[in-house]
This record gives sequence, C-alpha cells and structure tokens, in this order.
Amino acid sequence: GTVGARKVILEGLAHDDAWYDIEIKSLDAASGLCFVQYQNCSQMTSAWMEPRKIRYRSEMYQVGEGPSAGGRVLAYQRRKKHDLYYDADVLSEREDTNGGESQFLIQYVHGPEVGRKEWLQAKDLLRVNEERLPNEVLR
Repeated sequence: GTVGARKVILEGLAHDDAWYDIEIKSLDAASGLCFVQYQNCSQMTSAWMEPRKIRYRSEMYQVGEGPSAGGRVLAYQRRKKHDLYYDADVLSEREDTNGGESQFLIQYVHGPEVGRKEWLQAKDLLRVNEERLPNEVLR
C-alpha cells in the first residue's frame, strides 16, 4: 500500500502463524480480502489475506531501548528447522550485572510454541506497531 507518494511497509500474519513483510497488490471488494505478495521470502510468493492480519511493520528498538513488561513484541525465534518471527508477550526483564545486554522473558502467543517462555536479548525483539491501518493503505 501507499499513502500519498510514500510506500508503506507492512507485515502480514501467514497461515503458519509467523509474520512476514508483505506488499498489498489488490483488494477484493466482494470478499474484503487483500491479495498480498510476500517480500524477502523464498517459499511463499503471494496469497489472499484478511485485512485484520495486516499491520505496519514492526521496528527495531534503538540502542539503550527495550520492551517493557506487559508489552507485546515480535520475537525472532531461531530453531533448527526455521528462523521466524512470532508475536510474544514480555513477562519480565533481567539485567546483566556484568555490563552485557539485558534479557527479556517472553511468552509466545503465535506459532508452533504458543505458551512457551524463553529469555531473549533486545536485538531479537521488535516493537510491534499498534497503529491502526488507514483504509487507503488496504487498497
């Protein structure tokens, strides 16, 4: 989607419950579904998606920033079979007493490990953009 001449970077929740960068190609007025093309993804190329599963792209935390307990983040999950992004709730923070990076206890709310808790560093967490998408972006 675009707003004015500015290209809007979006992410969509795919059938595997992971978030991917997407570009909206068209909107089917009858069904209300958006036809999207996945970006930076080798396996999926395009699909129909409900607008409620589309949001602005999550952003990296700036140096010295991090999530707050009770917040929602997009967590980078590294596994033997995949490296994907899933929504998670931040439960608590653990400061590193040796001057290293703080760690955050997160609990996954999407994906194959819903409910699993894991300690991750801020570099593996993205700030979810909760701003509502205007209708012109979904066209």
